[in-house]
Amino acid sequence: MVEDVLKIIDKCNNIPVDRRFDCHPENGASELSCMARGCCWDSMYHRDDKNNNEMSNERLEQALNVPYCFYPQDWKLYKYKNINETDGTCLEAEMVNIKKSFYGEDILLPKMEMYRVGGENENTLRVKIYDSEHERYEPIWPHRLNDKRLTSNNQFNDYEFEIDNSKPGWRIFRKSTKTIIFDSISVGGFIFSNQLLQLSTLLPSENIYGLGEHRTSLKLNMKWQRLTLFNKDQPPTENANLYGSHPFYMVIEESGHAHGVLFLNSNAMDIITQPTPALTFRTIGGIFDMYFFMGPKPHDVLHQLSNVIGRPFMPPYWSLGFHLC
Repeated sequence: MVEDVLKIIDKCNNIPVDRRFDCHPENGASELSCMARGCCWDSMYHRDDKNNNEMSNERLEQALNVPYCFYPQDWKLYKYKNINETDGTCLEAEMVNIKKSFYGEDILLPKMEMYRVGGENENTLRVKIYDSEHERYEPIWPHRLNDKRLTSNNQFNDYEFEIDNSKPGWRIFRKSTKTIIFDSISVGGFIFSNQLLQLSTLLPSENIYGLGEHRTSLKLNMKWQRLTLFNKDQPPTENANLYGSHPFYMVIEESGHAHGVLFLNSNAMDIITQPTPALTFRTIGGIFDMYFFMGPKPHDVLHQLSNVIGRPFMPPYWSLGFHLC
């Protein structure tokens, strides 16, 4: 027991403050409950939740802080097996649950698929992780208009992907600049249970936009914010969830290139920003279904997005006129 604790401490000491991902997001964290999860505890840093009491809805939308319970290096619940890659554009891999999460009802045999979608000149990659044994809910709307799987490698592929047998997660690179646009290998916390799905990633830039609908600045605040996606008809209070949910973000990279990511999941979710820069997605159901739009310009990203989810209709002439709201 003592040896196990010393191993955890050794893995914890080398993790920079801005790379600490929350292992105990619910209230009531203590050193004992944190260590029981196999995670790191550092009481020098505290989130902005006084006495760990249950917070009001208003408080849930306020800024967080450095987590005091965070994942150690090499924390994992899954390992890959039977990885099959074809022509550099498609990949399939089976995943095996090797350790139980603290939320219960873990998905035992997830399957990952990566493949190009869209037209021949589209620069879009889909990554899908689902339960290979049981069907789980997937959004039936919007109907994906252009979701054809492509296997041919051509000049329009500006992405490369990487997975590591020893760690869950994946990396996606922009081929032309070698920029890592998505990296869930370098961070812990991948969870796929019945009612809690969690995935974190490092980002190449702090210039991130989207994840609506919230009343925020156009460029998102990356200093420990919680963005809740759960539709609610309420006045546009700062950072509160509003009428719609669209789990899509766009990043402007240091090179000036743009890419976008759509997490196609209609369940209620929280998205945590932190100044690494990094994001954490937490949702309460469904599957991991992500589209990566490689741009390279912002308008290219939006074109690729609307190719997947559909474009808005032109309103009829008779509907134009005075509206109350």
